[in-house]
Amino acid sequence: TGLVSGTTSLLVGSMALFMNGNIIAAGNLMRQVTEMIAITLLCSDRELPFLSSFAGGTYKSANAIVDLNVHAQRLRLKDEGVAAIEKARTFYHHYSHPTLLTLANQISFVGEGSYVGACFDPGKVDEYRREINGRVGLAKVFVSLIEAVKANVATWSDEAHIGGH
Repeated sequence: TGLVSGTTSLLVGSMALFMNGNIIAAGNLMRQVTEMIAITLLCSDRELPFLSSFAGGTYKSANAIVDLNVHAQRLRLKDEGVAAIEKARTFYHHYSHPTLLTLANQISFVGEGSYVGACFDPGKVDEYRREINGRVGLAKVFVSLIEAVKANVATWSDEAHIGGH
């Protein structure tokens, strides 16, 4: 429940940052959203080692997408869903490091100078639309995410405890 709630909270926070013109921070947070989705799914199967390592603070979230691909069949995930998460993480990874994409955020596309901090550039409206569509598209899979987690957790026995597995 905490992981699903956290994923939703991060997505909403990313959209808020984006709408306030903090595009780089919003993109960086979206990378965390994709990794949190993967962690949530991995932790929903108590027979896998991810819940205990995540709860113990030893799991590296940067590995979550790769691990999700490895265990997608066991978790009964659709290939296209896993591919969408991987594609989103790959795209938003560019916001986590200095790249041409992060540099472009500071340059006006309509030739009116450069920006420092939060900004709106009328020359980037099409890119903004794509960003919003990406976030909304990822939000659309949240129902499937929650259903997959519920289905996996439903297989847990009453004797299973987070600390025990």
